[in-house]
Amino acid sequence: MTTPATLQSRTQTAPLAVVVLLLAWTAHAGSNPKLVCDEPVFEFGTRSNSMTIEHVFKIRNTGKAALLLRKVRTTCGCTVAKLARDTVEPDGEAEVHVSLSLAGRTGEQRKTIYVESNDPGTPTLQLELHGTAFAEIEVRPREGAFFGKLSRTDTVEKDVRIVASDSTTFHVTGVILDSPALEYELSAIQPGKEYSLRIRVRSPRPVGELAVVARVLTDHPRYAEVPVPIRLITEQDVYAVPRVISLRQEELASPELVRHVLIRTPSGEDFHITGIEKPLESLDVKVAKLRNGCFRLEVRGFPLDQTLNDKVIRVTTDVQNCPPLEIPIRIQGGRASAVTVPSDDKTGPAALPGAVTEKQDMTEPELNQEKGKTREPEPAPGRADDRQK
Repeated sequence: MTTPATLQSRTQTAPLAVVVLLLAWTAHAGSNPKLVCDEPVFEFGTRSNSMTIEHVFKIRNTGKAALLLRKVRTTCGCTVAKLARDTVEPDGEAEVHVSLSLAGRTGEQRKTIYVESNDPGTPTLQLELHGTAFAEIEVRPREGAFFGKLSRTDTVEKDVRIVASDSTTFHVTGVILDSPALEYELSAIQPGKEYSLRIRVRSPRPVGELAVVARVLTDHPRYAEVPVPIRLITEQDVYAVPRVISLRQEELASPELVRHVLIRTPSGEDFHITGIEKPLESLDVKVAKLRNGCFRLEVRGFPLDQTLNDKVIRVTTDVQNCPPLEIPIRIQGGRASAVTVPSDDKTGPAALPGAVTEKQDMTEPELNQEKGKTREPEPAPGRADDRQK
């Protein structure tokens, strides 16, 4: 039974317990390490992107226990940070050595360094390098010479400029370009300040992607070589959309299974299909000529098993010096990626003898959009500026 005296005793004891707990917590907190950096941000100003920024951050332990520095990490590969030691006694100091390469970078730069420790109040301390990078010698456009997709017989050229900043002068002493598919022409727009490098694509060329770098040699002490990226894709004289016939195993049981493939040339020139070689005699391949000069293959009669997996349909044409076009067949567990290809005319295709004409299931804008997905690659990305990781 609780008496008035007992209740009064408990009431007086409760505040005392709270005070004891607070004192214990304060004593415990006072025994923790504490990580501090008086200058956590280093402003390096405006620097040439031929330089590497070096800095040492000083960190201190203002707590009452040993500070354990567990790890230091950065936000990108261009920044390197190292700890001079991994334990800092109370009232002791340590150094974090940081280097930032500005190679190829322009504009504002902000790079973060994280120091992880056993400080319960600040388990991760954030340090920062901040400033601006500029190019004393710059390639314009920054991505160099990007030609996109070309046919084997296309002969095109692009001009790239090599330009000095206001405070810089230089002279081009030579160009190294190791590719039989390319040739160059160098001219001085303003000697000492600006030069033009004209890249010309030769014809014919092998099919496939070509990515090379022209090395522009200069007399500048920090820019002995200025790289100019060059990229192009030479397509076959005839190609397919989609390039692969994709099927799912569970689709093969459907009697309605059909795939359509568009056959065309990069230039849109007129041509004719002269033969179809099937990997399996029972495979049904019908050919129809569309009014936009392309051909459409309608493929049916796929067997129920994996017989056709990794087999190819070969298409021969009357395009001069063009090898047979191979269209692989892939049977997979994922969703099929093949595209049904329409005519460019709602009245239907002009059929070749024996070809099937049927209602088209995509509009002209949709067809153009699909062609655009296939024909145009993304430009080669230039160097990121301020925040690229």
